[in-house]
Amino acid sequence: MGLHQSISIYSNKIFGSIAKVMIFGVVPLDTGLHIFVGAIVTIWLFKRKKSALFIFFILLVMAASKEIFDYYFHYPAPWSEYLSDFLANFAYFFVLLLIRKIKKKLAAQPG
Repeated sequence: MGLHQSISIYSNKIFGSIAKVMIFGVVPLDTGLHIFVGAIVTIWLFKRKKSALFIFFILLVMAASKEIFDYYFHYPAPWSEYLSDFLANFAYFFVLLLIRKIKKKLAAQPG
């Protein structure tokens, strides 16, 4: 058995079981983990005073790499699953940008 087959077998077992677990019977655990990891990376980089563009690029590379890995080693899935996982990485990032924009606008208004 080659290295690729070994990785494929083990990743199918791990990621396949994660994808089947549902949080509150609604959200797949896989999507929840994407949101969680995206949030942790976003918070950590904002605390390090990195720009929003830099953070977006890091999340983009991270999400694309993970989805390519899933596609290459994991079971085939509908494109909508790949898209939802990809976008879930950015959920906290976009919410945080929206909150920062609103706070900035409110702070600029005369009291």
